[in-house]
Amino acid sequence: CAGAIINARVPTVVYGARESQSGACGSVIDLFFERFGHTPRVSAGLRGAACAELLQEFFQNKRTGKCSITSRFFYALRTKN
Repeated sequence: CAGAIINARVPTVVYGARESQSGACGSVIDLFFERFGHTPRVSAGLRGAACAELLQEFFQNKRTGKCSITSRFFYALRTKN
């Protein structure tokens, strides 16, 4: 994803939850601050706890075969923190 963002010259990246094991936006490495010719503005942690919870639930359900997008996901995106 980071490579596509850099190549497409996306001006701003906003994300909620960090990926501590393989993240390329400040977790394991920060590709946005390497010398690739483009550095987007980055806002991290927007609704971080809610995003982390949704991702954990999604992947837990995926591992157990119960993977589906529910209205809870869309509600979390619409709700102001």
